[in-house]
Amino acid sequence: MALSLFNHKFCPKRLKDFTFSKITSSILQSQLQYTQYYIKETKSYTIDNMIIFGTDGCGKRARAHAFLNELFDIPDICKQIDVKRYTLRYKNNKYEYSVLISPYHIEFNLADHGVNDYYIIKDYIKKISGTKNVYTNSPHIILIPHFNKTTLKAQLFFRRTMEKEIKNIRFIFTSSNLNIEKALLSRCVLIRVSSPSLKKIKSILKKIISNQLPEIKKIVSKSKIDKMLEEIIFQTRQQSPSIYNLKQSIHILQLSINHTDKSFNLYVDPNMKLIYNLNKIIKNTKILKKSVYENINSILYELYTNDYDFQNLLKHLVFNLLESNILKNKTVELIQKSSDVSHKMAIGKHSIIPIQGFIFDIMQSKQQLINT
Repeated sequence: MALSLFNHKFCPKRLKDFTFSKITSSILQSQLQYTQYYIKETKSYTIDNMIIFGTDGCGKRARAHAFLNELFDIPDICKQIDVKRYTLRYKNNKYEYSVLISPYHIEFNLADHGVNDYYIIKDYIKKISGTKNVYTNSPHIILIPHFNKTTLKAQLFFRRTMEKEIKNIRFIFTSSNLNIEKALLSRCVLIRVSSPSLKKIKSILKKIISNQLPEIKKIVSKSKIDKMLEEIIFQTRQQSPSIYNLKQSIHILQLSINHTDKSFNLYVDPNMKLIYNLNKIIKNTKILKKSVYENINSILYELYTNDYDFQNLLKHLVFNLLESNILKNKTVELIQKSSDVSHKMAIGKHSIIPIQGFIFDIMQSKQQLINT
C-alpha cells in the first residue's frame, strides 16, 4: 500500500469521520443510497464508475476505501487485502505486476508501469472479463489510483471496457487533475475532494500528537507546538501558497515523533533545509558579493545532485518572495519572470541555468530597490 501504516492508522474508516470537504462525503453517501436501491432490486452491489479527483495527499483513496467500507458494511477493507503477482509475456518481453485483491475489490497502481500500463491492464481485464465477483455475486470493483498518470492508450482501453463489461466491471479512479481522455470523463461521476485548510491540517496533526504523545503538553508549550506544526505543513506546500499535502504532513509528523524518549523534534527534509537557506540568503542579503553567489551556486548544485525537482524549487522561491514582499509589490513582474523560467525548464533546457538566472535577477532587482 502507498499509505504508511502510521498514516493508515489515523485515516477515517467512515465517510462521516472526514472533517474537511464534507460535500465530497455527502456525494459519496448519495452513491451509497443509489447502490442500496440496486441491492434491494437486483441483490447486486452495483455502483457508478467514478473519478475522485483533488490535489496530492488530500485523501482521495482514503475516501474510496471509506466508501467501500460502508458499501459492504465492513470495518476496514485494507486489512483484507492480499497481494497477487502475475507475469505477462508479450512480443518476447516479460512484464511482472502486482495486484491488491480483497474479497470486495481489486486495486493496483498502473502509473508504476509507465508505457507498459496498457498491456498490463489488458492482460488483467482478460482474466476477469465475462465474470462477476464470486464473493459478492456483483460486478468487480476496480480501484485505480493516479489515473491521470496512465497513458492515453490505457485510458482508451478503460473506456472500451466500460462499454463492453458494463454488467461485470465497475471502476473507481483517483486523480490529481482531470487531464483525462474526454470521452472517458463523460462516462464517470466526477467527485472533487477539496484540499484541507492550514487550520484543518493543524487540528488533524494535533489530534495525532495527542494520541501518540498525550504527555506532550507538559513538555512543550502550545506556541512551540503550533510553530513546529506550521514548519511541518510548510514543507508540504504544493501548487499554490494555500494548498498543502496532508498525507505528506502526516509522514513528516511521524518522523518528528520520537517514541523512544517521548519527545517531539521537528524533522526537516534535507532538501528543504537547503531551500530554507536559499530563501534566507535571498531575503537577508543587502550587498551582493562573490561569496553570496558562491553560496547560492553551492545550494543549487547540491539540490541538482539530489535530483530535486527544480519546478518545485521555483514554486517555493516565488511563494516566499510574494509572502516577504521583497520586490515591493512587483507581483506581475515576478510572476512573468517565473513563468518564463518554468517554460525554459519544461522544454528541456539545462534546469540549473534558468533557475540561477532567475535568482540572480531577483537579487539584482532587490539591490536596485535598496539603493534607491
